[in-house]
Amino acid sequence: MQRDEVYSTRPMQQFSPDLERELSQAMRGYAVTLGATTEAIRLQTAMQRVCTEARQLSMPPERMVVELKRLYHGIAAQDARMQEQLRDAYDRLLSGCIQSYFAASSPEDPARPDASGRDR
Repeated sequence: MQRDEVYSTRPMQQFSPDLERELSQAMRGYAVTLGATTEAIRLQTAMQRVCTEARQLSMPPERMVVELKRLYHGIAAQDARMQEQLRDAYDRLLSGCIQSYFAASSPEDPARPDASGRDR
């Protein structure tokens, strides 16, 4: 069996349609309002749902990034300013999701010093 055949039989992991809608609306809202506080909070909430759903699906981080990028590219910007703000929303979302994903998947090492340099 060829390598391509193995990969082609795997189902593609995707976020739920509800989460995809929430992400699109959060990124668009953030872009339209130039990052207003309520929209920044909405983006943060969507980010938390992404991480929760990715963990529930046992989605590898690479797949999570691909899905976020796919959603980002599916949002149409009305002008260059909105495109710039969409990019900012995407960058914030992606950065936060990656940090949260790895923070949740790596348990704290009790022997490791905390941020102050003291042992736990």
